[in-house]
Amino acid sequence: MRPTLLRTSNFAYHVTSRSNNQEWFYLPSEKVWWYFADLLVHINETYHVDIHAFVLMSNHFHMILSTPELNLDRAMRYLLTEVGRKIRNASQRKNHVFGNRYRWTLLPDARALSFCFKYVARNPVRAGIADEVEKYWFSSFHPRAVVRHEIPLSEGITPYWSLIPRREEDRSKWLNLPTPREREELVSKALRRYSFQFSNRRDMLPALRALHDEYDIPMKL
Repeated sequence: MRPTLLRTSNFAYHVTSRSNNQEWFYLPSEKVWWYFADLLVHINETYHVDIHAFVLMSNHFHMILSTPELNLDRAMRYLLTEVGRKIRNASQRKNHVFGNRYRWTLLPDARALSFCFKYVARNPVRAGIADEVEKYWFSSFHPRAVVRHEIPLSEGITPYWSLIPRREEDRSKWLNLPTPREREELVSKALRRYSFQFSNRRDMLPALRALHDEYDIPMKL
């Protein structure tokens, strides 16, 4: 049973969705990127969502966004329906493009946002298809996407954003500082919940402390 959406205009969400049967999208990644880019502009203008990060992989995507009008469900329904339609028409396939409905996780504080922000940015690095965050082409972290405004990015200046370095040089260093895979798996597991939360098992504390240190995020006691 799908849970009731936690609607908020105060915090961001992490959203992800995979292609049907986890197959690669049926078109070149560049074409899929442009479909998403055009439609992200549309949902920004029509549904007034604020997009903070977007990374397209071969068979899924990650996005961080906020919903001032409490309409995550409407915006995502439109986005996935239209991306799926465009991919089916261009590839002449009949099957559903996305295997399941999107999965969302509320990011209820600055720590959650920061962990998710770096986790999303480093997805291509973890997959071994880029050696630095900014070198992956199909990402809002690529300088081209920023300069050309391919994705309508928005960032805040409130305390909610305070744990993400603001200076470009500092942010790049922070994003490209590697973290052992077993520690990043802690972030992955926290993102599988409907509200970001680490395990509270006592035996996990050493790994959590190390993770906070490597992300340069103060640990909440």
